[in-house]
Amino acid sequence: MNFKKIVDHCVKHKFLSPNLSQLSFLGDALQRRIEQEWYTSNVIQNTNCLFINNSSITQINVELVQLLVNAQTLMGSDSSISLASVTSGRKPTKQMKDLTTVSDLMEALPKTQLNLCFLTPPARMIDEFIHLQKIRRRWWKSYLQQPVLLNATSVAVNDENDPFLEQKIEFGSSALGSQPIEVLKLYKPEIFDHLQLSDDIKKSLLVKFQRKSSWPSLITSQVELELAVFFFLMDAFFIRNKASVLSLHKSLAPYAVGVVVEGSPTRVVQLEDLRRLMSLEFKHSKIPVLPLSAPWTIAQCDARGLNYLIFLSDSTLEQGICRLRSRDTSLQEQVHVSDVVERLKKFLVK
Repeated sequence: MNFKKIVDHCVKHKFLSPNLSQLSFLGDALQRRIEQEWYTSNVIQNTNCLFINNSSITQINVELVQLLVNAQTLMGSDSSISLASVTSGRKPTKQMKDLTTVSDLMEALPKTQLNLCFLTPPARMIDEFIHLQKIRRRWWKSYLQQPVLLNATSVAVNDENDPFLEQKIEFGSSALGSQPIEVLKLYKPEIFDHLQLSDDIKKSLLVKFQRKSSWPSLITSQVELELAVFFFLMDAFFIRNKASVLSLHKSLAPYAVGVVVEGSPTRVVQLEDLRRLMSLEFKHSKIPVLPLSAPWTIAQCDARGLNYLIFLSDSTLEQGICRLRSRDTSLQEQVHVSDVVERLKKFLVK
């Protein structure tokens, strides 16, 4: 993949700022979509997960253990309990003029992380860790146009650097170089021996294992969000008929649908009213629709990842027919205006 070509495309189409120090309008929207999909998968769809606004989840310390114990007490569950958080780390400290690698770009951008932390009984720690790997691999691949880009690598554990680390898995891609987009870690139960825990916390934390009291196991996951944004952009980027296209997944595209008026001057007012009604219906269905004021061409819609375009014309008023264009095929088909919104809902709403 041509790194410079993708970066230039992202700057031109407002995914990256011109000085490459931050995400731009559409890049921010893509980042929010990724974060929301992660939140839905790991918090909303997981009955044993709680979301907290606390940076302590990124460090294994007494405060993290206290949070996990409190969560376990609140949930009243003896099964695996997990915490989720979003943290913002370092800000760029210098401007980088010549970016030649993904690593350079990540150094220039802010750093946001999506964090998960699990407590699991020692008897199930390996099974839970393998299960998490499968879930996370499936999650990443479900949004990729080229699933083959994703790699999962087991990293050798160095006892000197981290004596309590049992296993480490990195999700990454050769297209990103050596930087992983997500890291999973399984810690040995003995990690709790080296924390100055109160007697109450110890009592709450200890579980029965092989007829004796034992510490639970700790599993963590950390996603580099800005890197994930660029990974999805790299995956979606391709050239069609000498034009750049972003084939973003329907759940990640900043805008999924656009409604365009092509009628004669005498019919424009009526068509604009219809356009507003259709846009409102998409918004009520939580489908991101292109703002009515956005003067995007078809080429710009393709380049910015918009999935579908609806064209309203005089025949829409006369015969009830509009044209529906797919970004991925660039083909247009005639659809009755009363059916087009419901039809797209089936494609775009989970």
